[in-house]
Amino acid sequence: MEKHGKRMDDRSRARAVNDIPPLTWAKPEFMKIGVKSELDIGQLFELHTENVKWNAAAKNKVSHAIVQFPTNIEATKQNQERFMNLAREFIDKHHGGNAVFAMRLDRDEYGVNKVDVFYTPTYDKTTKKGETRWASLTKYQKLLCEKHRDELERRHGGTFSTGPRQCGIALNSELRVFLEEKGFNLAPKQEKSSRYSDWLTPEEYKIRKFHEQNTQLRKAFYKIAQALEPFTELLPGNLHNFIKSRSSQPAQQLNFEKQQKQQEPSSSPAAAQQPDESQHKM
Repeated sequence: MEKHGKRMDDRSRARAVNDIPPLTWAKPEFMKIGVKSELDIGQLFELHTENVKWNAAAKNKVSHAIVQFPTNIEATKQNQERFMNLAREFIDKHHGGNAVFAMRLDRDEYGVNKVDVFYTPTYDKTTKKGETRWASLTKYQKLLCEKHRDELERRHGGTFSTGPRQCGIALNSELRVFLEEKGFNLAPKQEKSSRYSDWLTPEEYKIRKFHEQNTQLRKAFYKIAQALEPFTELLPGNLHNFIKSRSSQPAQQLNFEKQQKQQEPSSSPAAAQQPDESQHKM
């Protein structure tokens, strides 16, 4: 988690296409007492959970959510700062109000407008000994699943559970409601029929971007070829044929684009996944 927070893991490095630094956030009170970086996830977590009790069976203690906002919104610094504030508000809202301790929004990738949120839900618990502060990753997840029981049973053949996929679906539904209340115009919801990820590897994403750029270039050559059609005889050599050939679309690319269109995930930001108890992707 620490390496990923500081983008020192292999996948993070593979996604980088420029050297623009990320936007980061951590609880201000922690930065005032000597934390050097808003990406020091380990130290921030220790401060966030100081004097907090845990269930003896608890294995995972930090959750990592990726909140994706609409990609058709311009990735300006002002918009991205707003996304970070909204991501923190959303996660805290559904995890007891005091969960988020650090965030990061990467600006060196092709993919834009997604916020990495690091959080651990804490809450007050009253017992015979008095009131104490506790932490739990599953407490609020189970409550969300109960709230969306009908949807979860419908999408899982009548079976209800509070597993990682079910938690992701419930959180996904809440994210759509939250963003629509904030005025976002979202694409229609597309429900996944399986647990398999619709997120692309860095290599897959770069290939997709290459084909998108190639398509734009091809269209530009096509317009040039059309404009030069009346002047074909005046063009030197095979220049016109060269331009025309560059404007045609190879069958290989047509097949690629057909496959991508079939597999394309929803442009809605609410495509949520939860691969395990310690990591959510939305």
